[in-house]
Amino acid sequence: DRSGAGLRGTYYTDLNSNDIVDAGETKLVRTDGLASFDWGVGTPAESIPAATAYKVRWEGFIRVPAAGAWKFAGGSAAGDTLKIKADTAQPVVFSGSGQAMDDPNIFATATPTAVLAAGAIIKLTIDYSHVSGSARSGFRAQMGGLEYQVTQDWFTLDQPNLPIGWNLVVDNGTEARWSKVTINETTIVLTSVDGATFTYDKVVGDSGKVSWKAPVDEDDIVVLNSDLTVTVHAGGGDEDYNFDKAGVLISITTVADDLKPAGAVTVRDPATNKVTALRDPLDASNTRKITLQYQGLGTCPTALGGIYDATPPQGMLCRVTYPDGTETRLYYSGGMVARISDPGDEVAPVAAPEGRQITELVWNAGKLMSITPVSSSDRIAAQTAGL
Repeated sequence: DRSGAGLRGTYYTDLNSNDIVDAGETKLVRTDGLASFDWGVGTPAESIPAATAYKVRWEGFIRVPAAGAWKFAGGSAAGDTLKIKADTAQPVVFSGSGQAMDDPNIFATATPTAVLAAGAIIKLTIDYSHVSGSARSGFRAQMGGLEYQVTQDWFTLDQPNLPIGWNLVVDNGTEARWSKVTINETTIVLTSVDGATFTYDKVVGDSGKVSWKAPVDEDDIVVLNSDLTVTVHAGGGDEDYNFDKAGVLISITTVADDLKPAGAVTVRDPATNKVTALRDPLDASNTRKITLQYQGLGTCPTALGGIYDATPPQGMLCRVTYPDGTETRLYYSGGMVARISDPGDEVAPVAAPEGRQITELVWNAGKLMSITPVSSSDRIAAQTAGL
């Protein structure tokens, strides 16, 4: 699922010059494909008047395409500054002011990251400060002395729950349709749980009131609230989807729940916004729930050895535990999902605990080559055992 490709840009005025997005300073939050632009003496958005000093903070994650220690850098207009932090555990890896976009020595002052594996995903923060005059900046990447052409699909808004090509959908029993929104200057894009996108266009009325025009054959209503959060009135008014200003789904409320709340409650980790549980709101003991665990956020299954990775990629889903104590376990190979071990009573393959349903996936250079489903795994195991 690449619908979240890009970086989350927060445009703000920083009136007290503390480099913190304080209340009332945010002018716009949107998804930018690249932190590279040339606005000249214009303005990045109509919500920011011309000749106004402003700052932009781009946040998200970057996936490096090759193994090694990477350097990140960027040019900026005269008088402007650009700072790049490539990992939460590291200091600023680049700080520059007024360097030309094509400066061949721009990486000279960049601090390399630790050695990263191919496909590694690390947190990225880019702070751009504009004072006056022309506004322009760029983002560049180098590894082993070789500069790489950076494209939008290097970036993702949030730390992925699963590798590229997979999409984690957590169903709380409401048969949810929308999973996230992307807020742009003139559009709001709704992404459905199956990855399809629907674009709502900005319309400004004679009185200056802003509304969002639905695409053809869509009846759901989109509202951009004053705090830059988004509400989607769906299902003929029976459901409300509530998204934060970054476009992340926070809650779904229904007419039935307004009368007597009974729908499953989604629990998220406050630091990563990952879903960690679905719980029954009527269960005072808080034991009727499904929990999700990720590498670095919970406890992953013991490594299997052999072709399987010692640990899943950082932030990737590795275990789902059900109310009865049974669980689904995910194992990775080369950073891709290679084994899904579900609870069940089928015959299990060699080296797997008896009573598991095993699905095996084989990858080559990031391409799925074969899938051995549960039924085939049972047959192979039975033949091996001489049954």
